[in-house]
Amino acid sequence: MYLDQFVTEQDTKRCEIRIAKSKKGFKNVDAVLEDKLFRDERPKVALLFASTSITMQDFNAGVNAAAVKIDFKEERQSFGNAHALSVFLQQLDKTGYDVIALVRGGGGGIEALDEIEVLTTVSGMNTPIICAIGHVGEELFLKTIADKVAPTPNGLGQYFSEMVEKVTAQRNNSRAALVEEVKKQFVKQLDESNKKNKELLAQVEKMTKQAQEQTKTFNEGLKKQQEENKKNLEAQQKKNDEALAKLQAQSKQQMEKSNKQNEELQKKLAEITKANENAHD
Repeated sequence: MYLDQFVTEQDTKRCEIRIAKSKKGFKNVDAVLEDKLFRDERPKVALLFASTSITMQDFNAGVNAAAVKIDFKEERQSFGNAHALSVFLQQLDKTGYDVIALVRGGGGGIEALDEIEVLTTVSGMNTPIICAIGHVGEELFLKTIADKVAPTPNGLGQYFSEMVEKVTAQRNNSRAALVEEVKKQFVKQLDESNKKNKELLAQVEKMTKQAQEQTKTFNEGLKKQQEENKKNLEAQQKKNDEALAKLQAQSKQQMEKSNKQNEELQKKLAEITKANENAHD
């Protein structure tokens, strides 16, 4: 059996760490950043470089204007001391960063990042981890348990730059879509309002016409009633005048009859008086 077919204790522990990370679940770094950027909030990103690393220049070469939208904080720690690096990562995990990026160029010494203590710490962290270590093609077990892997420090800078450009475009498109939707809703509300106004105007015109017709009918009825009342009043007045004339005629006849009777009575009374006088003589 060949020596490279033997499974070392370190291989077994790395496998266990990979299984534990899979069970815990990989965090969606893109979603974390996109969510904050879309809400116009500035994500807080820790950039952890080796103590003497100059890869910050490579990162800055790719990041472009992303720093306008993202708060990058440069952190420094020796990558050659697994214990010190693990302790420092645990401290960063409690600081409130949205993302922590491990950034280092390629070359000798990067294998120290595959120490079991470092791998165990990274797999158990709550903060999403981006691994931007080494050159393209350089293999690290750390990359298999990181939540996201960038090919190089420069590629990490480009990733943040592209992320900002992408979300900015989405926000602009979203604003345009929102404006268009608001415009559509406004036009719809305006059309509905105009329709309701036309219906209301039609109702007002109908009610006005009905009121005018009712007023006309009332006035015609009132005029007709007044004419009938006038006729009735004239007829009644005529009857009253006729009755009064008849009564006056009857009264006149009665008066004449009474006067005649009175004259006859006076005449008889005079005759009686004269007769009495003659009798005494």
